[in-house]
Amino acid sequence: MRTPILLATAAVIAASCAPISEDECRGGDWGAIGLQDGKKGRAASVLDKYAETCAEFGVAPVADIYLSARAAGLKFYCTPQNAYSVGRAGDRLNNVCEPQIQSSIRPAYNKGRKYWEITEEIDETNDRIEELRDKLRDVRNQPSTPELDTQALILRGRIDDLRHDIFVLDLQKDRFSSYP
Repeated sequence: MRTPILLATAAVIAASCAPISEDECRGGDWGAIGLQDGKKGRAASVLDKYAETCAEFGVAPVADIYLSARAAGLKFYCTPQNAYSVGRAGDRLNNVCEPQIQSSIRPAYNKGRKYWEITEEIDETNDRIEELRDKLRDVRNQPSTPELDTQALILRGRIDDLRHDIFVLDLQKDRFSSYP
């Protein structure tokens, strides 16, 4: 009984990993596919994967149309504003732009990436505050003793320190909140 379920699950996983669907292969809108791939910063080598997948359905991609459209899509991807957005999302900037353009958009990407890193640090600090609040609640739920009162005081101090850290991080984050 488990074997059919496992096979079905494996088929779904395999299909979701395929770089292109049968319908897309058979539809053959290689210009639209290339344009989208360019806008997403996908490498030209993805065309080889498409060819491999589409061959299973007896179809071949039209490389010149795909590559021309991908090049048009890269004009959207290889911009400072997009590089900033990629960095701000915490994603990797793909090395698909012409070298001169790639180096010129790197500062925008770095600025967006710094924004993302600070946001991540704020989230981690908020998580630490929540952990300390849980510990403080546990301490407060026990009968008062000098040791527990001292522990509660220390926990409150750590929470205050972390709140201050978040305040400072928010100030830093403001410097990276937009491009340029």
